[in-house]
Amino acid sequence: LKATQDRMAALEKKLETGAGTTQSTLALAAGQLREAVLKGRPFAAELKVLKGLAAENAPAAVGAAVTILEPHADTGVATDAALRSSFSAIAWDVVKAGRLPANPSTGDKLMSKLGDIFSVRRTGADAVGPGSDAVVARAEARLSKGDLAGAVKEMESLTGRAADQAAPWMTQARARIAAEVAVDGLSRAAIASLAGAGGGGTVGGTGGSE
Repeated sequence: LKATQDRMAALEKKLETGAGTTQSTLALAAGQLREAVLKGRPFAAELKVLKGLAAENAPAAVGAAVTILEPHADTGVATDAALRSSFSAIAWDVVKAGRLPANPSTGDKLMSKLGDIFSVRRTGADAVGPGSDAVVARAEARLSKGDLAGAVKEMESLTGRAADQAAPWMTQARARIAAEVAVDGLSRAAIASLAGAGGGGTVGGTGGSE
């Protein structure tokens, strides 16, 4: 952590004194930010450098990345490993919520509790159907292969109580995906800038996972 703080302080000093080029500072800042995002660390210091660059003649991707990442700067975004773990923790609750009718009676709720003891949750990518158990099974299979975006797409088909139960996890997963897309676009812009390719680059495409 101390080494990272020292590197960010050096980058900030370059911006303040005008030492170094915008291109080289962008490349260094983009690398530091990408590392922090992918490892799930807070990245307020890294984003501060980017804000300074956004005020200069930097690629448009810098300002776009700042806008996407700023809400998560103080906390970081969840790692892929953390999202897999938290998904396992909510999976059964999502399935149960989807099995309940819209206005469950006391008997429905009792049967749901008994289901905690006697029911077995479906698993595997070959689970078919729109039910919450099949949706969760397919999403879980996607996650096991590192396909977070695919898992989110599966979970987006949930409705009602099941969707409500999954909502906190979906918020974290979407934040992770958006952050990956932002740092990928920023990295491409930094490389293009260093290579003298000119273009500002865009924050888009698919995010990679580590």
